[in-house]
Order: sequence, then structure tokens, then C-alpha cells
Amino acid sequence: MDHKEAFSYRYRFGSAEFDEARAELRVQGLPVEVQQKPLQLLALLLAQPGEVVRKEDIYRQLWGDRVTSDNVMANAVLKLRAALGPENGERIATVARQGYRFDGPVDRLAGGRRPVSRLQLSAGQPVPERENFVLAEQLGQSHQNETWRARQPRTGETRIYKFAVDGERLATLKREATVYRLLRESLGDRPNLARVLDWNFEAPPFFLECEDGGQSLADWADTGGLAALDGAGRLGLALQALDAVDAAHGVGVLHKDLKPGNVLIAQVPGGWQLRLTDFGSASLMEPQRLQALKITALGMTVSADAGSSNLSGTAYYLAPELHTGAAFTVRSDLFSLGVLLYQLLCGDLHRIMTSGWERDIGDPLVAADIARATDVDPARRFASVAEFARQLRDLPGRRQEQQAREAAEAEAERSRQQLARERARRPWVVAAVCALAAGLVAALWLYQGQRRAREDLARQLNLVQALNGVLTEDLIAAANPTLAGRASVTVVEALSAAASAVPTRFAGAAPDVRAGLHLALQRAFSSLSRLPESLAQGEQALAALALAGDSQGEMATEATLTMAVDYVGLGRMDDARKTLAQFDASDGARHLTPLSRARRLWARSWVGTGDLALKESLALLGDAQAALGPLPVPGPPAVDLLRDRVAFDIGQTHLMLGDYATGEARLRELLARQVARHGKDHPRPLYTQVALGATLGYQQRSDEAKTLLDEAIRGLSQTLGAQDRKTLSARNQLAGIHFRLGEFKRAAAQWMPVYAGFHALTGPASSDAVTAQSNIGMALLYSGDAAQAETWLRGALAQATATTGADSPRAQQIRYALADSLLDLHQPSEVPGLLAGLQPEALKRAQQAPDWPARLAWLQARLHATRGERDAARKALDEADAGLERDNPSHRYNRAAVAALRDTMNR
Repeated sequence: MDHKEAFSYRYRFGSAEFDEARAELRVQGLPVEVQQKPLQLLALLLAQPGEVVRKEDIYRQLWGDRVTSDNVMANAVLKLRAALGPENGERIATVARQGYRFDGPVDRLAGGRRPVSRLQLSAGQPVPERENFVLAEQLGQSHQNETWRARQPRTGETRIYKFAVDGERLATLKREATVYRLLRESLGDRPNLARVLDWNFEAPPFFLECEDGGQSLADWADTGGLAALDGAGRLGLALQALDAVDAAHGVGVLHKDLKPGNVLIAQVPGGWQLRLTDFGSASLMEPQRLQALKITALGMTVSADAGSSNLSGTAYYLAPELHTGAAFTVRSDLFSLGVLLYQLLCGDLHRIMTSGWERDIGDPLVAADIARATDVDPARRFASVAEFARQLRDLPGRRQEQQAREAAEAEAERSRQQLARERARRPWVVAAVCALAAGLVAALWLYQGQRRAREDLARQLNLVQALNGVLTEDLIAAANPTLAGRASVTVVEALSAAASAVPTRFAGAAPDVRAGLHLALQRAFSSLSRLPESLAQGEQALAALALAGDSQGEMATEATLTMAVDYVGLGRMDDARKTLAQFDASDGARHLTPLSRARRLWARSWVGTGDLALKESLALLGDAQAALGPLPVPGPPAVDLLRDRVAFDIGQTHLMLGDYATGEARLRELLARQVARHGKDHPRPLYTQVALGATLGYQQRSDEAKTLLDEAIRGLSQTLGAQDRKTLSARNQLAGIHFRLGEFKRAAAQWMPVYAGFHALTGPASSDAVTAQSNIGMALLYSGDAAQAETWLRGALAQATATTGADSPRAQQIRYALADSLLDLHQPSEVPGLLAGLQPEALKRAQQAPDWPARLAWLQARLHATRGERDAARKALDEADAGLERDNPSHRYNRAAVAALRDTMNR
């Protein structure tokens, strides 16, 4: 029959219906996605129901003159039966050594006249507008497009032509051409991206002319190519695909339809080359790149840009969030790659990830990577395709880590047994050893994260032994009254004794081993608020890492960022900012792991909190928590410790912002996790209990708060000592509750030893010491002792100005309180200077209160009244009275005070 006179039919059999014109199969009324070859085979069989269609005829009509393996037809039949379902699939009968036959009744309905090609293209005719190429075979057809392979008769060169059937498909072709131009201009010609050579968008038939990058990955796998590769070869293919997608992401291109059919594969000298193709569904994260490169945005609409949520990919490979209308992101492409990796490693590109899929993957590390890449929550997936690829390439080193970690755990168990023998005799030793042990294990974990080569295993084991020696021989020996020579050895003295022995005892050890020891001690001192000692250990760790040629790795990152946080605790804000700036400029900041990224965000939040920039700090802490999200729970010690610290600081920051309910909820969640993991008497849950008590105090639940704080103070004093930072912080919060209850003298008396403790522990300029100093001044002022209050407030203001500047939120709050005390003392001369430049927003950062403008007006009214400026005083007083939002007797500015001043002026 002449090609142009062909008819198409719709066939019905059982619960299935096949529309030949649309190349569409439906089962039980629902469309079924299936590749073209099985559908073409179904059309051949349905055209001759009850008759055997010989294998050679099927080969000739479906595959033409292309060389195929013996099982390619069997694979097509297998897919067809699977698509039809058990009942309908039984109708495809195998006739031994002959071919296949369709059995059973079938209804054939005329679908109208239809050319085999909707564009009236056929094998053997020249390509329209490219007469030197001849159409060889149709590779695919849908209601939107046709794809053909064409051959140059003289040279044998082949090319791929994608023809547009209608205007919708033309827009897709234009988009693909535009995206390819962006990729080529930004990345150059890359072997892993299929090239678009030319296009015709001027007159029909419209088409893209592309290089022939080989078979689709799906067809190649069906012909036995994938089965012939071992696990390493399959992983290598997956990494090629990841590298191609990562390159596209790097220039702002989201593919949005990653699947085996859109990946090409061809044999090259030495192996197989993958090429990513079909960017017709792609979108741009940065559309402005087109303008910068002077590329016309053909086919690009608003919906095609910025990760539009329009579903255009293949359902099985689409990330779950897209089905709920979420925007497409880098992590959506990453999900598709995770599914593809699973199928490649299984050796079956039709395998579905169902419950128990992990058993199909022999390597538990790879299974964990796939699980993370395909997590239903995009926030828990890898942050980028590059990170996914790094994990896979790092498999040998990660397996080495497992061996070293097992050895470390065996050493740690021996240490725990020795610790148990000390527990009953000296309770605080438990806390000291735990502090150092956490640092030791975390340092070891970081060390393993850097040292990958097999020859480094021995050095890792040396570090394990060195760490265990410091723990069991130096620290516990220092805590033993018999060996120490006295019974009153403190935690810090024991740690200091252990630290002082390191330079001599390990003088001959490798630099990286010494670095691990110093890093462990840095973490221990920092956790015990011995910040100068912590800084010294951090500097020694960095010096040792520099000698080891490893000054940009994970251990250096840990040491540097811990130092930045310690500087904040000491009130050395300039040093903290300088340390972070130097880190950001280093090579290490450009290749951060999720842990390092979280640690940097956490350190930056401390700089913000030091300046009382609370909202900015909360945002940074939220980003840090998100960066930690994909990491395992529970995880390595360094991860768990940082996760707890970030969660604690989030709760604390909500408290400081006045969002007490959220702060309470966050802290209760953290406390429950810590008690389950460590027990209720461990310093970590005890300190979280301190923050929770403070939160309850701010909600006027004073009895509950005092009960929690009293328990925490007793527990922390027993485990860490009365002068530890955490114990002092607990006493600080208890004093704050008495202040808010109006018990000002009692609060001042409780804050004085807190100030003395922080002064000795972290120095007079530290944020903790300055806060306690100013709190004492305000408590004395509120108790009526303005003269003593002035002395304390002047001291606090001098320290705050020196460390954070006269206009910082903390300094502004102290200036306000000092002006208040001077007005009580009838010494108004300095007050205008103190009030000049005070900003309500800055004061609100220091203390959450909605009525700071009214409070400032209140002091101005008092200042004018002291000077006898009655009209100005009344005007300021009206402004203050109008802004008053609460009448709290614990505040000097309340309705009673306003009324009293108004009466004075009216006399």
C-alpha cells in the first residue's frame, strides 16, 4: 500500500486498548507508559491476529539493518507483556523457533487515514532542507514529535533529527536549542553533553539537527550492554551521568527529565561514553545568563525558568515534591539520578524501587547514598550533584574509615570500663572525661574524614592509641588523689595536666597525630568554658596541621571555627570577625562538607549573637540546622554535638526574641533527645534544662522555672564544679527570675558571684561578664541604690564600648540604664550625651520590648522636668504615656511612675 494511504486502527482486547495513531496503550482505561519498540511489535501482531509473525519479519520491520543481539526481541516481548498486565499479556504467544502470535478475540476500529509518519517522512527519502542526508530509521514518535536517524550515503556519517509535529513541539525544540547554546557558550564542547549542530525554525518541517551520540541507555541496556559490565563499570557510568548534570547545574540549567531514554551511550577507545541529551523540558535558574551571553531566548517562557513546577518529566523519575506543586530544584534532578543509580547497579533499568530495595545493593555505603539522594524530603538529600558524586568517588576511603572507626570504638570501650571504676569515687571526673572523650572521638572522626589512602590506616590507629593514652593515663591519673598527691584536683587542673604532657610525650609523633590531640583538648577546654586554654590548643592544632601540609581540611576547619566562637565568648569581637574572614578567604571554605558548612553558619550566628543581632543569628542557625539535616541520626560524635549546640542556640535565640512558646517547644524536644541518649544527670541535658527554666521564667511560670534551675545548679555543680560556665549560667538565669519577680536586692546579690565567676573564667571583657555586670547595675538601680548602680553600669559600659562599640545594642542598653541612674541622682549633665543616638530597634535587639520609643520618651520627660522645662516635659510625657503597653511593677517605667511625674509638674 502506498505510504500516504495507510490507515490507523484502534484495537480493543480484554481490558486493553491500543490506539495506533497516537501510539498509546491503555489498560483498564489508564494510560501505560511503554517504549516504542514494544508498541510497534504490538501493532504488527494485532494487524494479523491468530497468525504467526516470523522473527525475521519482526527484525526487519522494527530494527531494519541495525545489528542487534539475539535477546533484543525477547526483551521487547517481555516489556510488552509487562505493560499489558498478566491477563492481557498471556495473549502474546511464543511459537517456538518461529516467532510470535496474538491469540484471542480482538475488536478493530478504524481510526481514519493516517500516514505512518505524521510529517509524511519515510526511510530512504532525503532529510528536508538537508538533501545530503537520507532518513534511515525512525527512533521514536509521539503525538508531538518524530525522531529519526539519518545517514550520509557517501561518508556513512549519521545524525539525529528531531522533527516538530506542531507548534507546541516547536517551542520545545527552540528551548532545547537555546539551552544548548547556553551550555556550549558557558562550558565549551563537552563529551558528556550531546551536541546540537543546527536547526530549522523558519519553515516546516521544523527540526533540530544533532550529533549521533549513540544508542539510548535504555536500548543499549536491553541489548545486553549493561549486563556485560561489572559493578565498578556500572558505577562509572553513573558518575559520568552525575558529572554531566552537575556541569549543567553549574551554569544554572535544570534538566527536569532525567531518565535512561535521555542518556546516550557509545563505545569509545577504552570504554563507554555517556552523553546527556534532550533539554527540551529544561529550565534556567538564572535566565539573565542568556542576556549576558547575548543568546536569544527562543522557546523560553516565564514558566520555563526558575524551577517551574510544571510536570514535564517521566513520572517514575520525578521527585515526590513535584507532585504536590513544589518548584523544581537542583535536588529534584538529584532524585532522578538516585533512581537511575539504583537501576544501573541492579543491572535492570526497569526495576522499581519498592520496599526492601536496599537488598538489591550489595554495598551498605552505596545504599545509604541512594537512600539520601532519593529521600522524600528534599532538604535531606545531598545539597548538590557534585556532593553526591564526591561521596561515590570516595567509597574506598569511606570503607577505610569504617575499619579505623571499629578500632577506635574498641579503644573507647576499654576507656569506658576504666571510667566506670572512677565514677563512684569522684563524680566530676565523669564530666571531665566525657568532655575530653567527646573531643577525642570527634577529632578522630574528623581525622578519618581527611585521611583516605590505605597506607594512612596505621597512622590513624596510632592516633587512636595516643588519644586513649591521654584519656586513661594523663587525665584519670591527674584525677586520682593517690597519684596527684592531693584530693582537691579540679576538672580544669586535670585537663591542664593532660594538656601539658602532650608536647613532651608526643614530641616524636607525626604532626597530624599531634594535631588530633590538640584538637581534642581544644574541644574539651571550650566545652568547659576555659576559653584561653581552648584558644591555645587551637593554635597548636593549626600549627601541627600546617607542618603536616593539611591546613585546609576538616580538622583545620574545626579548629578555626571553634576559635572564632571562643573569641566571641571572650568579647574579642574583632578577632572573631577576623578569624571568620580569613577562613572565608581560604581554600578550605570553597570545598565545605555539610558538617563544615553547618559549623561555619553556627560560628557566624555567634558573631551575630555577640552583637545581639538576634534575627540574623536565628536565620543562620536555621541554615546550620538545614545543613545538618541530611547527616545521619544518630551520627558521628562531632555531628551529634554540633546538632545539639545548634538546637540549643535556636531555643535560646527564640527566648531572647521574646518568642517564649517556640523557644520552650524547641528546648523540650532537645531535652528529651539528650535524656534518652545520655541520662538526666549528664551536663548536656542539665544545661538544656537551664535554658528551659529561663524560658518558663519569662512566661511568669516562676515556680516551675525555679524548680528546674535549682535541680540543674545542683547537678552541674556536682559534675562540672561551682565555677564552671554552665553552672554560672544557671545561677544567672535564677537571678533573672528573682529580678522579674521584683526581688531586686536578692537578684543583685545572686548576680555578684556570677560576675566574679565569669570575670575569672572568661575575662572582664567577655560578653557573659559584661552582661552580669550590667544586670547588677540595673538590679541595684531598681532597688533604689542609684549610686551603687552608677558604679556598676559605668564599668559595664566601658567594657561594652571597648569590645562592641558605643553604638552596639548592648552598649545602648547600658547607656539607657546609666542615664536613668544619673537622673535618680539629679546629675543630668551627662544624660543628653548618653541618650543621643539611642535607637529603639537597637535597644529591642538587646531586650525584647515593644515600647522602647515610649521608654526613651519617658527619660526625655524626666530630663526636661529636672531642668524645669515643663512644656517639653509634658509633651514627652504624653508621648511616653501613649506608647505604654503594659503596667509591670518590675519596670521603673509604668503607669504609676508616669502619674507621679505628671502630678509633680502640675503642682
